[in-house]
Amino acid sequence: RRPGQMEVALRAESGLGAADNAFAFRTGLKELARKHQHDASFFSPLSYGNLGTLSHSLWEAGGRCNLFGQAGEDGDGEGLSGEARAWRTGLLLHGTALSCLAGPGNACRRRYSPGKGQEMTCGSDHTSWAFNGDGRSGARLENRLGSAAANPYLVLAATVAAGLDGLTGDGAQAAKVGTIPERLEDALDALESDRCIQTALGEAFTQHFIAVKRYELATQAPDGEDDKYLEYFI
Repeated sequence: RRPGQMEVALRAESGLGAADNAFAFRTGLKELARKHQHDASFFSPLSYGNLGTLSHSLWEAGGRCNLFGQAGEDGDGEGLSGEARAWRTGLLLHGTALSCLAGPGNACRRRYSPGKGQEMTCGSDHTSWAFNGDGRSGARLENRLGSAAANPYLVLAATVAAGLDGLTGDGAQAAKVGTIPERLEDALDALESDRCIQTALGEAFTQHFIAVKRYELATQAPDGEDDKYLEYFI
């Protein structure tokens, strides 16, 4: 970690509780720091990133069986089940739109590969993947697109919507893997055309989110981005 940077792992929680904990932690930390005349920031500076990785798994009703880890006959070499691979297909399919919510500012996106865009990647036990899988004890998938400045409720909702679309798809969707746009403008275009994510978040909300982000891009000077993110997160 860089000087002044700390990594915090929050305890696993079911459903909205995970987003509640992330929101409470960030808000509480910022308030506590301000009480002592300091600033706690989740902003991503130029030289390194503050990530907000979402590790998640899918459980049957009652919480007794982790469906991502029940490999059986349809398991793969990573120890991930067929359900986990289908869920990850949905993440890959909607990853371009997901990146808009996970990296909602230009500064958040600077850690993505430079250029026109990086192909969405997935794999096992490697932090360079966009979507990392681990089929060992406590099988899970990681959405590693997220910035620590992203809204945890939006990232969670969009990730679940994308994963469920993968579960209900026909498998041919895997060929439609997109890219991770470096520019927020391109990610906003992808979100605007992604009906699955728009339906999950609500069309009215999605259109408002897109309009606000485009307004910010058009009116706010990039040099002022640091101060803006110290005051609030998106």
